Amino acid sequence: ITAETPVTITAPQTLTARWNAKGDTPYTVEYYQQALVGDGYTKVDTQPLTSATDSVAEAVIVSYTGFTLNTEKSTTSGTVTADGKLVLKLYYDREVYTVVWNVDGVVTTETYRYGAPLVAPDTAKPDDDFGSYTFTGWDSPVDKTAVKNASYTAQYVKDYTASIGQTTYRTLELALEKAKPGETVRLDKDL
Repeated sequence: ITAETPVTITAPQTLTARWNAKGDTPYTVEYYQQALVGDGYTKVDTQPLTSATDSVAEAVIVSYTGFTLNTEKSTTSGTVTADGKLVLKLYYDREVYTVVWNVDGVVTTETYRYGAPLVAPDTAKPDDDFGSYTFTGWDSPVDKTAVKNASYTAQYVKDYTASIGQTTYRTLELALEKAKPGETVRLDKDL
């Protein structure tokens, strides 16, 4: 039977209508990434898709470097509604990294979210009985932003040493003060 087929009803009839689900009903998948600071998220991608009305839509789980899907906050599937208003939202949290800074034996441990700028601690090393020091850098290159767990140790050179025999002093003045008459005070500079 088509819309043009004439039908003559001669007795009571029960007619049943059937509708087929629309196969191209729109729905949307939105992807969000956690902010560097705070609890907020920023939308980074939107995918307009289609599927059959009343079908279950599953979002494609995308992999982002430095981010992990937050399954508790995300809506990864849902039923496609006839009005096309289904929106699946996937939230990705930044991975957290531990960075250990060792400055002259003082160890500081800090955590950073992926992509956060690394902030090195003060590297000043006080003069001691063995000399004065200049910071020359870290034992390995420091990343500009947090991309992995890392450990960095400050490196120093002695600016100079003043010594009498086998005893080294941090300043020439201290060596001269400790010198006995006739002892030689030697001043060495590391280049």
